[in-house]
Amino acid sequence: MGSTYMSDPIIFLIDTLFSLYILAVLLRFLLQWCGADFYNPISQFLVKVTHPPLKIPASICPVHWKNRYLGTNSCARLGK
Repeated sequence: MGSTYMSDPIIFLIDTLFSLYILAVLLRFLLQWCGADFYNPISQFLVKVTHPPLKIPASICPVHWKNRYLGTNSCARLGK
């Protein structure tokens, strides 16, 4: 199937936006894992950008907010 004049830029734009969102999610994960200060404007931006789509997995697998260590969420305990 041949590509049209407008399909290539649209695909590029969607791919770039999706890649930037994945990067933001990874940065948010690393900042939470390191225990970074979330009063930092960059951290607050990452939380605001990634929070709405991450509500769905968080409702399925709630995290115990008092403990920040990996493996302490309820999904990890389901296998026991």
